[in-house]
Amino acid sequence: MKKTTLLSINLLLLSACQFPPPANEPITVVQAIGPGTTLHLNQAITIPADSDHVYIAYGKIPQRRNYNTVDMYDPYCIIRIDEDTPRPFTIRPGLFEITHIEEYMNYYGGLGFRHTANRPSASIYLANGLGTKMYATIITLRSATQPEVKELECGHWDDYSVLEPITFEDLKTIFGRIFRIEKPAGQKPHSGPAKLI
Repeated sequence: MKKTTLLSINLLLLSACQFPPPANEPITVVQAIGPGTTLHLNQAITIPADSDHVYIAYGKIPQRRNYNTVDMYDPYCIIRIDEDTPRPFTIRPGLFEITHIEEYMNYYGGLGFRHTANRPSASIYLANGLGTKMYATIITLRSATQPEVKELECGHWDDYSVLEPITFEDLKTIFGRIFRIEKPAGQKPHSGPAKLI
């Protein structure tokens, strides 16, 4: 009887993972798009000298400041190139293919780490009450003509007790008209909850 009950529960949980999130539940980036999606960059982006990134928020590229270039508690992205450049580096308008997407949480309280499915110790750190975290979505990019462009790191800071990745709508708000997202024909959204890799 116990074996039958456990089998029934396992089958129920397995079948539940095959359905997409409820209609009223925000869709995360991982759930909405996947490898093969193309980002069309519609304008040039200049990386300042001695840097490897710039910020993007609310459809704009804000002027770099020492602190608070963007509001870290609002959704934003960082676009990165491979390494710091001694001179300004311009990312030209063009196509960038998404090759990989992953999510991670970084805690700010004197300790940072990548949270993964096989590291239960992450929940211990969470229970210890670290103050601020960043829940980030890393979008790896590939371009045949601009191989220096590495990735987009998108997310926001929040209280450690609120575990929320950015949503697909957040991403579109961040991009504005800077990037246009084009899914490949026939791409199916991820079913079930986003997996932390």
